[in-house]
Amino acid sequence: MTAAADLAAASATTSRRRVRAALASTALLLGGAGLTGCTAPASTGSTAAAGPSSSTVSTEGPWSTADGVQRPDIAFALPPAGSSVVVFGDSYTEATGATQPRAGYAAQLAAQFDWAADVEGVGGTGFVARGAVDADYLDRLAGLTLQTPALVVVQGGLNDALAGVSEQDELAAARQVLALLRHRLPDTEVVVLGPPAVQVVDAAVVSGVDRALRQASLESGAPYLSPLAEGWAVERYTTADGLHPDDRGHEYLAGRVASALRHLAH
Repeated sequence: MTAAADLAAASATTSRRRVRAALASTALLLGGAGLTGCTAPASTGSTAAAGPSSSTVSTEGPWSTADGVQRPDIAFALPPAGSSVVVFGDSYTEATGATQPRAGYAAQLAAQFDWAADVEGVGGTGFVARGAVDADYLDRLAGLTLQTPALVVVQGGLNDALAGVSEQDELAAARQVLALLRHRLPDTEVVVLGPPAVQVVDAAVVSGVDRALRQASLESGAPYLSPLAEGWAVERYTTADGLHPDDRGHEYLAGRVASALRHLAH
């Protein structure tokens, strides 16, 4: 089934979920330097301007922000040891910058919880960015065979920021991705891991992407982990490109994500 067909079939389900998310809020989220993914721009001063102001994205409703978690008051169950999980994203998930795949944050995260992880990272891609594979997240997800995992972590946003994607376009794309996941995996926990601040990506553009992913997550009822909002210090542990985590950076990121997921479950 194509992504468009899946989305059409999901429209009723998505509408119901958006209503539930709205009620909850009123009652109370790259590639290597060789262009396999994100490449640091020659000059950060020429990075495209940020999207529209934060007033275009709703921030209403009480949010828990401890450990970088931004979420409406929704239930989250931490999968037990042995569970099947999917970690989906860009070059961060692909373990770019680490000396070996098992040193990547996704593998380390799975090891912390003793999960059986399917790691689906492709450098250069994003909710909008298509990278060298000419496929955005919606295309990539539509082509995956998913065997009802207990949890899907969707990580990304920096490639979109590098491309200067507008806040509205990021929001529209993230809505589609989350709608597809909700349709295909209605009983699976979905968590969105947004972009961190890094040395070579304009902070204002990253902020717009962060706001859009937070809003899409809220509408979908998915917890949103915001490294940017909570100041996760990923930029302290990057390779020479100033963009990708090194081994220490991946270890640090895995630890912060694990802590955030534990916070969600309480």
